[in-house]
Amino acid sequence: MFDWQIVITHLPDLLRATVRTIQLTLWTVLLGTVLGVALAIVRQSAAPMLGRAIAVYSWFMRTGPLLVILYFLYYGLPRVGIYLPAFQLAVLGGGVASGAYYMEIIRGGILAVPKGQMDAARALGMHPLRVWTRVVLPQAIPVFLPPFVSNTQLILKGSSLAGVITVAELTGVGNRFISLTFRPLEILFPVAVIYLTLNSVLVLLQMAGERAWHTRR
Repeated sequence: MFDWQIVITHLPDLLRATVRTIQLTLWTVLLGTVLGVALAIVRQSAAPMLGRAIAVYSWFMRTGPLLVILYFLYYGLPRVGIYLPAFQLAVLGGGVASGAYYMEIIRGGILAVPKGQMDAARALGMHPLRVWTRVVLPQAIPVFLPPFVSNTQLILKGSSLAGVITVAELTGVGNRFISLTFRPLEILFPVAVIYLTLNSVLVLLQMAGERAWHTRR
């Protein structure tokens, strides 16, 4: 029989772990977005050699498993004298890896903007920063917003890997309770509901953002 008392007993701890998961996701998305926007702009504007170096970074990060990257940082950085808390290592690994995905997503939106509009803005004497903020990005955002949110959902679900480097996120705490209670269904059920709720919120935010953008247009 499904024991609801186990769910009620462990739900407060799972909710506290959910807060940690949300924090991990937000910081990872922030780092990945900043890195992705910067690299996408540089790759479109920079010299060929720098563009190729960024392409190699993108290839490496998108083909390498996140779990391996986290293990490499967790065990490798102390070997060179760099010691960081597990949470910061998880943000660093996830942010650097997701930055490659965000870069390709944002670059796809940038490439969807007709090149003639950028040339016309430059011909009018607009500052390069204003060209990007007033001409390019406003047209690229509606294009890359859906895949951007989809990648954010993957980051949220992928945050469960941080448990392997001792971050007390939702899945890691859930696995610990399973090993203590030997009742996996009672623990996994609230974990699944929490993940479903968090991802549903992201979808709703995407829909609200698209409506607000189209209304503004």
